[in-house]
Amino acid sequence: MQFTFQTVSRIVYGHGTVSSLGGEAKRLGCVRAVIVTDKGMTENNLQDPLLASLRQAGIEADVFDGVTVEPTPASIEESARFIVSLLPAIFAIPPATFSAK
Repeated sequence: MQFTFQTVSRIVYGHGTVSSLGGEAKRLGCVRAVIVTDKGMTENNLQDPLLASLRQAGIEADVFDGVTVEPTPASIEESARFIVSLLPAIFAIPPATFSAK
């Protein structure tokens, strides 16, 4: 059996690191970003700290909150159409356990 694993070379983790998203995205040359999440996150405004960090860094940011637990082909196509229409340079996908603290 053969196995290959490759990951990003930089992981930023810990309390307060949400505010560094904009700076990290800028460092990577990002000019436009999409936060991909679900309605529960946006209904509780949990995307706001991410948007603030990106926008403070001068990065245009949009939110797609059509993600579902059990996605249907139609919902996947909707997600793809939205994201492709924006041609983002980076995706910010917060985990379900995301905390804005």
